Amino acid sequence: MQTFGNHVEIEKNSVDAWGIPVLRIHYERTENDRAMLKDAFQNLQELMQAAGAEVQLADESLSTPGAISHEMGTNAHGQGSEDQRP
Repeated sequence: MQTFGNHVEIEKNSVDAWGIPVLRIHYERTENDRAMLKDAFQNLQELMQAAGAEVQLADESLSTPGAISHEMGTNAHGQGSEDQRP
């Protein structure tokens, strides 16, 4: 869930190799993040068992913020709703 403390700002005094100002990311996990992970982990374990899958490794730990792209969210691309794909 979105929180006030989680935000991105432009670091005006620091640039990357191409001269573009870098971003300073402020992000902390919340108790709700941990609760959602626990729930999702349990649901996935139940799903895998119901499907007859043999789980070789299950890791309930949280990744380092920014380490995976899925936590970044998604956005729609295009000029309007006619460009959107389901």
